[in-house]
Amino acid sequence: MREILGEAAWQAIESYVKQVLVGEQIDFELEVQYIEDGPRWIHATYSPDFNAEGQVRGFVVHVLDISERKQAEKALREADRCKDEFLAMLAHELRNPLAPISNAVHIMKLSSLDETQLAWCSDVISRQVEHLVRLVDDLLDVSRISRGKIELKKEALDISTIVQRAVETSQPLINTRRHEFSVSLPTESVCVEGDLVRLSQVVSNLLKCELRAE
Repeated sequence: MREILGEAAWQAIESYVKQVLVGEQIDFELEVQYIEDGPRWIHATYSPDFNAEGQVRGFVVHVLDISERKQAEKALREADRCKDEFLAMLAHELRNPLAPISNAVHIMKLSSLDETQLAWCSDVISRQVEHLVRLVDDLLDVSRISRGKIELKKEALDISTIVQRAVETSQPLINTRRHEFSVSLPTESVCVEGDLVRLSQVVSNLLKCELRAE
């Protein structure tokens, strides 16, 4: 067996051969490095063959190549891992629009609210609801969940718009921590091509990490 299968394969199955030669029936799955075929997953059954006196005179081997099944199982595990990571990311992102919406609703309840503040609150809620709709669309796209990928909607964006969206999302945490916060933006328009939701999310995450680190 060592000469036919190769030294690596023999080392992998030697213990099973010793077990069957003392009369045990063995059933196992194992990845074996064959001398000719390379690494293969096998499902093997070793059945002892007894003589009339009940002594083991050899054994019968049934080996099934299950490499394709193992590869399919590995692919399924990877897809499941990607799905879990994807859903965990979206679940985290779904929380982000809720804080500015809640903050805007709280402000709208104030009796001293003027038209400018009311318009600001309305804009915040509108933008963040749009953000939520986008995230829910991602959740409902089964094909993207199975691939663990999000869809980027690229467009020409002004850096100031990205920063303002990020600050809007992070403002409730800034207020809770009672931080003094100011934004300095370039006077001229600076444009990039990207996804507004994702880029503002990146900047917002950076702000929140800095706030929590303090």
